[in-house]
Amino acid sequence: MLDNPQATSPDPSLILLWDRFCTELTNLLGAEHVRTWFQSLQPIRLDPDQAQFVIGVPGAFHLEWIQSHYSDFLDECIGRVIGDGFSIRFEIVETLRSTKVATPPIITSPTEDLAPITVKHPGSPVSLKIDPDYCFETFIAGEGSRFARSAAMAVAQSPGGNRFNPLLIHGGVGLGKTHLLHAIANLGQKNLSARNPILTTSEQFTSDFIRAVQRDKKIDFAEQYAETNLLLVDDVQFFMGREQTQRQFFHTFNSLVNAGKQIVLTSDRPPRELDYLDERLRSRFQQGLVVEVTPPEYETRVAILRVWAERDGVKLPPDVEDFLATHIASNVRNLRGAVIRLLAIATLERCDLTVAIARKTIHDLLTRPREVVTIDHIIDIVAKHYHIPIDQFVAKTRKQPVAEARMIVMALACELTGMSLSAIGIRLGNRDHTTVLHARDSLRERAEHDREFRQILEQFKREAEHGITV
Repeated sequence: MLDNPQATSPDPSLILLWDRFCTELTNLLGAEHVRTWFQSLQPIRLDPDQAQFVIGVPGAFHLEWIQSHYSDFLDECIGRVIGDGFSIRFEIVETLRSTKVATPPIITSPTEDLAPITVKHPGSPVSLKIDPDYCFETFIAGEGSRFARSAAMAVAQSPGGNRFNPLLIHGGVGLGKTHLLHAIANLGQKNLSARNPILTTSEQFTSDFIRAVQRDKKIDFAEQYAETNLLLVDDVQFFMGREQTQRQFFHTFNSLVNAGKQIVLTSDRPPRELDYLDERLRSRFQQGLVVEVTPPEYETRVAILRVWAERDGVKLPPDVEDFLATHIASNVRNLRGAVIRLLAIATLERCDLTVAIARKTIHDLLTRPREVVTIDHIIDIVAKHYHIPIDQFVAKTRKQPVAEARMIVMALACELTGMSLSAIGIRLGNRDHTTVLHARDSLRERAEHDREFRQILEQFKREAEHGITV
């Protein structure tokens, strides 16, 4: 039976629990699903006597949609965050209906190891849930992804029985790398070529390994991976800076490949550019097939929109299709997120979709490119953030935070402007090119170990490239 309580400010411990729950849910579903369907929910209470986590939901339709589409994911998340035996109970809270779907909050990135709220924990999961929607039929290949799709399909049809071991797919964010991992697992299960496929991320592998070390279960951890003939690992670049985890993954990698089992990896860059990854791992990653995915052309983007819209049961008018395909040019995941949000708007508000509604609903997904990224623009961004006069960037002072801000400008200029090391040094007070090189390398290393600092750098890059205010 559904209650109808009034929305109140949740207890701080509930907020912490809810944040961790949403982080786990984001790992499984992706940020767009969580933004669209869970941002208006509110934790109400944790009931140990009934072993229930009670969550407020704005209405009956919202509740039915979540229960029909996300029940399995919710059960998995509650087990990870609280422990075995707990379940979720929803209660309709009328006052939550004022929450707007069109302005979703930011879902923060997961921490390296989220400790459970209680000591009761279901154990270290090995494989993430394989998304049935991410299959080869829904992967629309363009010129920049056709070869990667063909290689992925060959691997799925005969894991380990080909020369593509490992298969490493690299490319920018949101271009379909994760989609291909799920597609391989789905096809492998469908044609029975994959035995107990394991799909994970470098972050999840690290967390599972830490838990195994804490519980003195390293042998059990290794044995779980030995049981599969298909291991798929997303975002291997995040192994950088984690020496013990890298060693464990190196042994896992060798064990599986030597046994004729298949490994598929994704990364945001090719192996040769994973500078702070163990040289042995980089060498192993390059011993198979390395393929790249690049942003799709306009026609492919339109085709992608039509496939996802048809699957979700939403009709996109031609002018809305054109608007989305034109303004979301470099990220396929954002195209998928746009369809999900428009479906939510059309369903919950019962309105016709127009370009104006699309622009308002997905404004944060739209590409706003700058023609040229200049070092002066980077200096302006960093100066505003640190409240430092621009003339201090060329001064001889080495005081903090001026020195750190100057190093950040050097590192970003190396990555974004195409200027030479010498030219960057000259612009920043006639400094030697070795100073610029040192700044670039030291900040890159710091970013690999300091998540908060890495997020700040990413903010600066987004503003420099797309005009997004920090």
